[in-house]
Amino acid sequence: MNDSFTLVSVRIPKAQQLDAPHFRHLTKAAYDSVFDAIGSSHLVRVWNFIPGILEPLGNLPQRYMEFNGARHEAYAGRYNGSDTFSERVATASGVGSTGDDFELHALATIKGGQAVENPRQKSSYQYSRSYGPLPPCFARATRLGEPAVSSARLLVGGTASIRGETTIHLGDLESQTQETLLNLAAVVSSGLDAPNLDFEDPETRRSLLSRYRHLRVYYTRPDDFDTVSKQVVEAFHGAERIELARADLCREGLLIEIEGWADLGE
Repeated sequence: MNDSFTLVSVRIPKAQQLDAPHFRHLTKAAYDSVFDAIGSSHLVRVWNFIPGILEPLGNLPQRYMEFNGARHEAYAGRYNGSDTFSERVATASGVGSTGDDFELHALATIKGGQAVENPRQKSSYQYSRSYGPLPPCFARATRLGEPAVSSARLLVGGTASIRGETTIHLGDLESQTQETLLNLAAVVSSGLDAPNLDFEDPETRRSLLSRYRHLRVYYTRPDDFDTVSKQVVEAFHGAERIELARADLCREGLLIEIEGWADLGE
């Protein structure tokens, strides 16, 4: 911990072996412990690594839905309901993990940040019940500082081939990647407070994507490593670091998800 930031990590051992009530209870408790640890600081970025993320659990078709219920309850408890989610929830990623444990890593800052949404996507906390009894609750990104200030940064959560709330281009890696890049450009445009930018224009999109400095790319099929690597290196020519990781994602049919941070300074 330094004067501005706090990183809190929580692990639930053997979470994949828990039944639905215990998994939900301990996941909420993990979030509650994060809120206790950060005190009056504000969450700006959260990473969730969920074992067996797509496996059925209890009465739900996916463990991810049970996780979302627990997270929703924890946030609602912290913020006295869901009315202020649009202003207060942090950006996040939620992907599968290779072991039995659930891991939560949360970054908080004293000053806080501003939640940023993507005009091409429905806000997660407004999803229909198609994605679970309680929706996910995360911002698409969190802005630290004001646009055009040299220190301004945009923390971007897991971004995939989703338009509105619907997964598109099922089974088509190339098209999913292009859709993901459009979403990543769109959220930078929002972070810059520049809604009139035409992020579908190739040159404008390339300029927006060049603002990304560090990226992590999750891909689901092991054989896609070379293709994904080539695509992201070509797309993010301003990146200083690109990390690739094989992981199960939060929806059936998603092949790629990208997270990272972008420079909003002039």
